[in-house]
Amino acid sequence: MEEKKVRSLELFYDPECTHCQAVIKWIENHGIENIVYHDLSTEPAEGERLVEIGGQYAYPCLVENGLAIYGDEEIIKFLTALKGEKEQDIAR
Repeated sequence: MEEKKVRSLELFYDPECTHCQAVIKWIENHGIENIVYHDLSTEPAEGERLVEIGGQYAYPCLVENGLAIYGDEEIIKFLTALKGEKEQDIAR
């Protein structure tokens, strides 16, 4: 029996960032669960961890099993592939 790999997904964001809001809205609209959210405006230690993981303090950033993906478009492309959806079917 093949064992499924468990994905670890973390989203680093700032609530005032429109790009971050777009990613969060997309996640909510597409029913993606099991994402740990880190609000960088209230969790400064998470900002330091983000730099350790991805090498830069930039948001939005999705971390998947230690791999940092920066920017709303790249994150949405990654999540779309993860869900197996066609990119042209995405409604923001």
